Amino acid sequence: NAEVMSFFKRFTEAGDMTMETAGSLKSGKEIWGLAKLKDGFRLAGDDEVKGYLLLNNSHQVGKAMTVMFTPIRVVCNNTLTQALGDAGAQNRFRVLHLQMFDEEVMRAAEEALGLSANRMNAFKEQAEFLSSKPVRPFDVDNFIAELLQPTTLIERAKASDPDSLPPLRDEFKRNALAVAEAFEISPGSTMKSAKGTWWGALNAVTYVVDHPTRISQEGNNLYSAWFGSGANIKRKALVKALEYAAVA
Repeated sequence: NAEVMSFFKRFTEAGDMTMETAGSLKSGKEIWGLAKLKDGFRLAGDDEVKGYLLLNNSHQVGKAMTVMFTPIRVVCNNTLTQALGDAGAQNRFRVLHLQMFDEEVMRAAEEALGLSANRMNAFKEQAEFLSSKPVRPFDVDNFIAELLQPTTLIERAKASDPDSLPPLRDEFKRNALAVAEAFEISPGSTMKSAKGTWWGALNAVTYVVDHPTRISQEGNNLYSAWFGSGANIKRKALVKALEYAAVA
């Protein structure tokens, strides 16, 4: 762990970043650090989003250290983890070993910063677009169902008399109901950028994934939100929100 944190320190100093916090997950099997970037942006109503690099090193043999771009919405600490370079979890920026010369560390940090700047610019455009597009209640419910209860939509599509079906939200289970509630009352939901917009709908999903009511003692919730199924749901939510906003 001392070797890992020493590398984190060298990497962030080489890229003129600020290491804000660090910790471990899965009973110490995963070591992570959040390094703050200088770039960020604000949406309507002073809704601030800051840029971070999430550094992760696993103690499992054969797994390289990975670095991902992670925008964080300040008002609620909602996160999205995005691969550096081409989209997709398999294309995360990787550091193959910790015993690098200073020149190699500098090159790696500069490359990560360049890739993260591209990610930040793209995400800013997406956030501004989502915050400018209003939602309809029916579309929000369909958006939530597509993400969390797709089989419900499939079964409803088979109904011989769709008009006789109850409202979609009446069939929501716990997680879907939590997202619907977060859209109305989670931190930041009433800000100008989020109230009644697709930015608000996206953040309802990220809030429920990032801030679960049941906390794992081994950090499994956070691992899921950053690297596992929770992260996949949030990335899918961004794609879906953009699709809905495009036809709003």
